[in-house]
Amino acid sequence: MVRRVRKISKTHILDAVVGRNAAPRRLIDELFGLFGDRTQPIIADVVDSGTLTLKNLQEAEQALQRFAGQG
Repeated sequence: MVRRVRKISKTHILDAVVGRNAAPRRLIDELFGLFGDRTQPIIADVVDSGTLTLKNLQEAEQALQRFAGQG
């Protein structure tokens, strides 16, 4: 997500390679890539963690409906 631009003494100067808005999507893509076609356990773990709110689930449902409408 970042790259080292230069080093000054013991300090590393970093620059973003991926923009702030694209970073979450890229992290998810990389995580799912580790599991190949087996993404269901990841999704189940997120749901089971209890950190999702009703609003999160509603937004996910809307995204799924948009995705289904594109196919």
